[in-house]
Amino acid sequence: MSEITIHTKYSKIPRIKLPEKDLIWSVRLVRSGWNFYKSHRRLILVLEALNYREGVFYSIVKGNIPFGKHTFRFESKRNHCDFGAVKSQLPQPPRVAIFRSDFKTGKIFIDSASLKQLLPNPLGYPFLEIFLSCLLPSLNKGAMFHASGVVDNSQGYLFLGSQGKGKSTMLKLWQGKADIINDNHIIIKKTGDSFVAFPIPGRITNLDKAVLKGVPINKIFFLYHNSRNKIFRNKNRTQALFMLLSNCFSMIVQQENTIKFCWDIVRKVPCYSLGFIPDERIVDFIRGLG
Repeated sequence: MSEITIHTKYSKIPRIKLPEKDLIWSVRLVRSGWNFYKSHRRLILVLEALNYREGVFYSIVKGNIPFGKHTFRFESKRNHCDFGAVKSQLPQPPRVAIFRSDFKTGKIFIDSASLKQLLPNPLGYPFLEIFLSCLLPSLNKGAMFHASGVVDNSQGYLFLGSQGKGKSTMLKLWQGKADIINDNHIIIKKTGDSFVAFPIPGRITNLDKAVLKGVPINKIFFLYHNSRNKIFRNKNRTQALFMLLSNCFSMIVQQENTIKFCWDIVRKVPCYSLGFIPDERIVDFIRGLG
């Protein structure tokens, strides 16, 4: 028996009552985007027809964070400006996905009125990324991060940061010198005593020499631009935790599982803040850490 079952229906999208109070995640272009609702033990993802030409978009995440005996309500907004990785896949027909709260069973409805001859991939962007970001913490098996990564002489390095902090630039500087894990989204799972990084399945990176299997993580770097190459160890684990969580897509649901998982990461994997100049000297600078 399969662990996860997803049924896809190419038909008319059913009408669903979606109160604003049930909205927990929203990504908006100027006139399109997607919304994520949690209602009556169901999780409902509504994807409107996306239009890359609308330009800059933003996301809003709402939820509750358990902390000891208290629970804190949070709402965060992040601006984004890069849809370049999915230009070839947009626009797509409207879709609605309805899942049980454990994400093991669900249905995807794809608007048949907008279809021509070829049936679109039900796991096309951005559904797979959203699905994995929710499924992994729900099964307590990991989390997905806004990160890039390389493997250099058996050393696994992850580079984290919001849009524009230098993740893609960093990978270009390593290109030809190391193997690439992925250039935007990375899954982290725990295997034994190690934390292992994986590329998103089915999403081929646009960089050469990409690895397709899990890579143990030896160091994590939080990137920022600087006038010189500068690095310091994040010895304050609480600060490192919040920096890691700020780059984690899996905070949409199962926040408690995600927080515990990220706390385990910062306790066992050395974390650094890295300011850098975008030239090839940064490669030897990082290698010099030992």
